[in-house]
Amino acid sequence: MIDHIVVIWLKPDTTKAIADTIFSEAKDLANIDGVVGLRVGEPLPTDRPVVDTSYTFALSMRFETRETMETYLKCDAHQSFLADHLRPALKRVIVYDF
Repeated sequence: MIDHIVVIWLKPDTTKAIADTIFSEAKDLANIDGVVGLRVGEPLPTDRPVVDTSYTFALSMRFETRETMETYLKCDAHQSFLADHLRPALKRVIVYDF
């Protein structure tokens, strides 16, 4: 199994309506072939200094193989999500694959 973790920071001037749309559209990525599991969430409030809560939201996705993940990354639905929703509001992104 491959875990694909995406941590997203939206631009400070992103409206709540746009952020809500991005969050909702991100959940629909679960419907793309090859995605075994998807979780989307906001940071939990904490006083623990080792926990980064500066991001807007994160996605945790699971794929059977690296090949299925790479196919997902190139698929039209994923590319449309990036172009139409995420990139216009994106400040920063970090991806962890393992």
